[in-house]
Amino acid sequence: IVWMGMQYEKEVREKLWSCTLLIFFSIVFWGFYEQSGGSLNLMALRNVDMRVGDNLLPSAMVNNSINPFYIILLSPLFAVMWKWLNRNNPHPRTPLKFGIAFLLLGLGYYLFTIGGKAGATTGLMPLLYFAGGYLLITSGELFLSTIGLSIVTKLSPAQMVGYMMGVWFLASAFGHDLLCRAVDGRRPWQFAAKPAGADPHHSAAGEGLQGEQSRDLAEAGNLAGPLRGKDAG
Repeated sequence: IVWMGMQYEKEVREKLWSCTLLIFFSIVFWGFYEQSGGSLNLMALRNVDMRVGDNLLPSAMVNNSINPFYIILLSPLFAVMWKWLNRNNPHPRTPLKFGIAFLLLGLGYYLFTIGGKAGATTGLMPLLYFAGGYLLITSGELFLSTIGLSIVTKLSPAQMVGYMMGVWFLASAFGHDLLCRAVDGRRPWQFAAKPAGADPHHSAAGEGLQGEQSRDLAEAGNLAGPLRGKDAG
């Protein structure tokens, strides 16, 4: 990017640097946002009270569906908000939208910590805090992802738009790499590594994963048992 950017005049070059900087910061955002498939999934299983009335909701169902639900719910509202801002007030600048996205992301995780303190006596966060944290995180994603492709087309030279589009999507991949490093310390491709000569259907990695899933299910049963006992009492 640096080498290609040096081929352009100053004004075009500065726009390209701005685009690259915003893409770089998006890596950090996606790294935290994609925790929904890792640490937040385990938190939902082990540390969130999934009771709604007399029902105990499956943690995986709640964790994997709540983000798409919020996106479907909030997308029309955000569209109306952008139109209203265009008509009545100056439209927020792109760096401001990025800043708001990171602010909402941080507030979402902060709400998780408040929920953890609220459920410190039982070890189970109230579901309301979990849902509220996801609401803030998803709102941040709608601030950032909806303008990503727009800034690439606006700030990149015409000859580099396709290239910078690829860099924008690559940033999401680097965010997943950051996620794996934070959770497990391994790179994404190392999760599929198999020892030489191993049976592809019975790899050590697969057995380890099955064992970990079994332990997680056992823990879920241990958490659900006292809850059901309380309900029965």
